[in-house]
Amino acid sequence: GTINLHKHMQDIVNLSEWNDLKNIVLAGHSYGGRVITGVADQIPERIASLVYLDAMTPNDGDTVFSLLPVLLEPFTQFSAVHGGTMVAPFPAAGFGVGEEFQAWVDSKLTRHPICCFTQAIRLTGAHRQVTSRVMVYNSRDIGIPTPYPDDYEAMRGTAGCHVYSLSAGHDLMVDGASDLAEILLKH
Repeated sequence: GTINLHKHMQDIVNLSEWNDLKNIVLAGHSYGGRVITGVADQIPERIASLVYLDAMTPNDGDTVFSLLPVLLEPFTQFSAVHGGTMVAPFPAAGFGVGEEFQAWVDSKLTRHPICCFTQAIRLTGAHRQVTSRVMVYNSRDIGIPTPYPDDYEAMRGTAGCHVYSLSAGHDLMVDGASDLAEILLKH
């Protein structure tokens, strides 16, 4: 219960403040989109850009399950293995990771506290002060419907927002690494 969304956000805020970091580029993948949005809401003056990698773009009060209700049942089942507090790793194949990378990704997976998925994010709107955003979504059908393509495409043309689609699985940084690196180097 002590490791949750708020703790993830606070760790980054503390690191930024204690080290007097400025012009930070924060990248978040998947659930990490909630983390970077929350951090930017707390310290927008320190953030130069937000990078969403097939990541959630939450509004105040959202949880992972309100954004992706399709995950509620499998994540609840995966957490039952660990007494309902930790979600067992979801296999890489289930997120459309390329076959050549699946064994490697699976070997790196760990349990995740379920409260990170159930805790609602609280936003004041200050995160909107960060006007530079890079948004990259996967265009491969991985069998899990997400709002990311529609959400990101709705932001295309917004000042400071750069939207890209990669033909890769959900783990863009694994099976779309070269293309993703090119995108990130542009910004």
